[in-house]
Amino acid sequence: EKVDEDGLVKGGGGGGTAAASAKGSAKGGNAGGVDGGQLVKEEERQQGAPKWEVYQSYVGAAGGWLVISAIVFMALGSSIISYGVKLTVTRWIDDMDEGQDPVSTDMWLYLGCTAVFLAWLGVRFYAQFRASVFASESLHDELMDRVIRAPTGWYDRTPVGRILNRFSSDMRSIDREAMNNVMQFIWAAFNPVMCVYVLAFNGSIYLLVPLIPVLFLAYRVGKKYLKSARELKRLDSTAKSPLYAHFTESLNGLPTIRAFDGAVERFVLTNMKKVDNANAAELYLNTAQRWMAFRLNVLSSVVSGMCGLLIYLFSDNMTAATSGLVLNYAADFCSYITAAITSGATMEMSMNAVERVGEYCALPQEGENPPTPSVGPGEGAAPNPKAMPLLPAPRDPPAGWPSQGEISAEQLSLKYESSPRPVIENITFTIPGCSSVGVVGRTGAGKSTISLALLRMIEACNGKLSIDGVDLSTLSLETLRSRVAVVPQDPILFSGTVRFNLDPFDNYEDDEVIAVLGRVQLTEALRRSVAHEEREKAAAEEAKAKAKAKEAARSKSRSSSRGGSIGGSIAKSSSNNSLSNSLAEPLLADAEAPEVMEGAEVHVLDDAALLSFVLTEGGGNLSVGERQLLCLARALLRNCKVLVMDEATANVDPESDSKIQMIIRQELSSATVLTVAHRLGTIIYYDRVMVLSGPVPGPAGRIEQYDSPANLLKDTEGAFYKMCFKTGDIDTLIAEANKAQAEATSRTAVRRGSSLM
Repeated sequence: EKVDEDGLVKGGGGGGTAAASAKGSAKGGNAGGVDGGQLVKEEERQQGAPKWEVYQSYVGAAGGWLVISAIVFMALGSSIISYGVKLTVTRWIDDMDEGQDPVSTDMWLYLGCTAVFLAWLGVRFYAQFRASVFASESLHDELMDRVIRAPTGWYDRTPVGRILNRFSSDMRSIDREAMNNVMQFIWAAFNPVMCVYVLAFNGSIYLLVPLIPVLFLAYRVGKKYLKSARELKRLDSTAKSPLYAHFTESLNGLPTIRAFDGAVERFVLTNMKKVDNANAAELYLNTAQRWMAFRLNVLSSVVSGMCGLLIYLFSDNMTAATSGLVLNYAADFCSYITAAITSGATMEMSMNAVERVGEYCALPQEGENPPTPSVGPGEGAAPNPKAMPLLPAPRDPPAGWPSQGEISAEQLSLKYESSPRPVIENITFTIPGCSSVGVVGRTGAGKSTISLALLRMIEACNGKLSIDGVDLSTLSLETLRSRVAVVPQDPILFSGTVRFNLDPFDNYEDDEVIAVLGRVQLTEALRRSVAHEEREKAAAEEAKAKAKAKEAARSKSRSSSRGGSIGGSIAKSSSNNSLSNSLAEPLLADAEAPEVMEGAEVHVLDDAALLSFVLTEGGGNLSVGERQLLCLARALLRNCKVLVMDEATANVDPESDSKIQMIIRQELSSATVLTVAHRLGTIIYYDRVMVLSGPVPGPAGRIEQYDSPANLLKDTEGAFYKMCFKTGDIDTLIAEANKAQAEATSRTAVRRGSSLM
């Protein structure tokens, strides 16, 4: 198996999960992916130094050029004040050499300069800290906002490890290093200028002679180091993505991994290999830093020695204190050069993190109207080259939209971003308002694609899709998705109360929420769940009380046994009585247990208490059918005129499926229901059935049949009849379809009669 840098099997979109890897399967789930059949694209890695736009983006995130200029001024000012402090010490020493009192004006001047220097540093570091925090918050918020609103196709081709890497390693680098490295570089680059000034002004012009070859050699060493360190840092950043992806997938597929012999050892070895790969770049980066530091330290020693020799030769007019000051700056010259090169490299490395975050801040956004160039939080960010298809500006729909729920498509073509050809091509249909339509077809025919298009999870590449005459592409995503309800195959529930899951924004009263629970027949099921939880709590408290009583009896028995013979016998008798009483308590508690259980049932008779029942993550304390009913209750509460069910009952038992379908027929008769069917029996009662053709591979999906189930079953050569025939229950399905059509005809006649009256 060939595995790319993210640990995913090449040649297919579905080969990257831990479960698939544990089974040894390298089959991809999406044919015709990106770049020669690959769904997951390789991570892009920039070359060379970060562009100027990256620095502009970070400056803008930190508060703009005014803030950065103030911090730079304080950084340069600290070097000047530091020189002033050292110059004051020089004068103080010279005065003492001349016999003046050590406690003189120079001493107080030195203390004052030191106090100013410390205060200046405090203000500088505080401003630097605040700007760093502000930049990190701005970049993180922008990153989060852009990732959340990215198109679904981007998530299909982007492994989770890459996303985690941006939010962990890259953001940590921005938090801890970026601002400090920028200021450190500016400070270190300015200090050699100060050294040259001190050597020339306080010393001799001859002291600058050794600096010329040192600057040339330091430039050569630094250039060679930067060229390697820059790419090593980028390799270090990208090498962590496969490790994060493998770790996350291993956690998600842990039961599957443990189920296969040898899979655990294989995954452990794979993880160790990825850890080694992730650490290799960092190891070489540290080695390169030691390589540069050793050479620059040698140059520093040479400069110090040569400057010391020149001071000895040309020190006729220099005092001992001035010679010390000059020699100090001469020795520091190479240290500052080393610091400038090192901090310049680390600044580029931290800007590499800003660059990688900026790539995600320039992601195309879902449903951009029109697609605006994506800019980062800073000023002058580069335009986004990955623009979404041009869409008209959003407009507000008519008041009360949708009122009927009529869905119509005109020459509609739908295409996934990762697919080279349309999944649905040039289909035209109309779904009348307040009707129920089932969508069936072979795998890959595009059944779920239509439901995704109704929510604009994918945009139409041709044609138009409308609800009540309003083109969906003209609406904002917030407006559209708030008016269309969805019950997915895997119910989405959050950790929280029942009320929070039904009405997270508190738009409805408790009475309305309770009424909806009753409409989907969930009240009794939730009451049983609450009662079961109350019984478990009561049993736990009772067991705790029993344990405390037994422990108290044992301790009393032990303390009584220490008395005299007479007292001991009395204590023993008392202990036996206490022990017998303690042994009798559990029997009494067991006898009262049914009353506790009944009390728990009485406690939850108040329906409002059901709203406070806490669901675990994903609704794990409810059955699959109850979770689907809760999602259905969410749709009923919003009173949406359009309900999309994407194989919602595929994972529930037939009894729960029948219950859900009965609730849909009773409670959603005034709404348009579009169901992507898994079981043909669930849609046999529907008004119409849409049969899609075009399995993968093959031509794009088209509508092969579209009529009522009873009429479709009359065509024994039709696709729907053949599907029903393969179930082995064709006679029952025909009878139920005819019965449903007769009931629909009767309801239509009643409605017409009432309208005439």
